[in-house]
Amino acid sequence: MSTRAFTTVAIAALALSACASIDSSPGGKRLASLHLFDAQSHPNFIVYVACSGEMKYETIQCATVSHAFHTWSHARNIHLDEIGPDDPLFSTGRPLGGASPAPSGEPYCVAIRFEPVIVPSMDTWSGTMGTMTSGTVPGRAGYLATLYVFSRASGALLRKLPLHAQVEMPEHADVTPTIKADAYAVIHRIDPAYPVP
Repeated sequence: MSTRAFTTVAIAALALSACASIDSSPGGKRLASLHLFDAQSHPNFIVYVACSGEMKYETIQCATVSHAFHTWSHARNIHLDEIGPDDPLFSTGRPLGGASPAPSGEPYCVAIRFEPVIVPSMDTWSGTMGTMTSGTVPGRAGYLATLYVFSRASGALLRKLPLHAQVEMPEHADVTPTIKADAYAVIHRIDPAYPVP
């Protein structure tokens, strides 16, 4: 098991609630102060999403993440592009290739780096010869994400919000619904008015 997997399990107790509202969290309040939507609920931003897992079976879940973000962006008329996790946007405020092709007028660029986390269950053994006992550590599924808000005019980083959550999963359970819910939890941080499916 990787170091990240052990660390992820250790911080699970501190995980953010997948249903937390943007208005009920300190990070959410910081986002709300930017007015990402105008008085008529039109977006004042464009969005970029990067998704990649540490393991291949985690990266496969990026299709679920992509679908959730595209469904939301179409419903809310938000310009969305997918980028790589190492895109210079995350450090410079400018995507690879320079200025965004999105229509001018939106003052903000929202960038999300999303990492599905899937920790398989594992058998454990303890004791000494003749007194060995076994057990199982349940698997977990969730995500690590960082949400950035940049000024489109200057490229300056205005907000940076780390997000994470994990839940225990029964052995051989389908993790896709959990990862889908996690993607919508991140969307809900940006757009609490969006009805999460």
